[in-house]
Amino acid sequence: MAIFASCNKEEEKAGPIATFTVSPPEGYVTTEFLFNASGTTDEDTPATELEFRWDLDGDGQWDTQYSPNNILNHSFQNEGTYDVRMEVMDPDGWTDSFHQMVNVLPDTTPPIAMFNVLPDNGNINTIFKFDATNTLNLNKTNGDLKIRWDWEGDGIWDTGYRSDPQAYHRYINPGYYEATLEVKDENSFTNIARIIIKITS
Repeated sequence: MAIFASCNKEEEKAGPIATFTVSPPEGYVTTEFLFNASGTTDEDTPATELEFRWDLDGDGQWDTQYSPNNILNHSFQNEGTYDVRMEVMDPDGWTDSFHQMVNVLPDTTPPIAMFNVLPDNGNINTIFKFDATNTLNLNKTNGDLKIRWDWEGDGIWDTGYRSDPQAYHRYINPGYYEATLEVKDENSFTNIARIIIKITS
């Protein structure tokens, strides 16, 4: 129901009727939601003269100022259920509001694993530095990342999950080894990277 916000009107009027749609109705923290309030009407006022503002997280504080723009794009940084509210105001100060619940799910995009090895190749006396710093830098939106290493590529993990992106290892026998890194994000999505290392005697 419209709320009368001005005491100077001599004639009673209907005021605006607020409404909006959300597309998609449910999404992820990587989703850009489209809020469309173009269906809002006012019998006495052209749509171009209406102004809109939004409370996107349901905390009772308006996140935008009044604007004639009735379409808004927004992405939520955290998962959860948000009570999104829109308020419309006409030139005479009459207002109406409308709200919808939006469900935001965790990110389902797996992290991207990558690492460097220094030196590229060596012998049985070489101490190799394995550096997955770029993995952590690249995946800042994936929350708390953990990594683990399989030095020989034999399917047996030689370390547990850890936060430190750097590790050191020496191979005691000559041969070719497929050093493997696995990265896991806070939603337990994983990704693997591999590099072949040649070890001489």
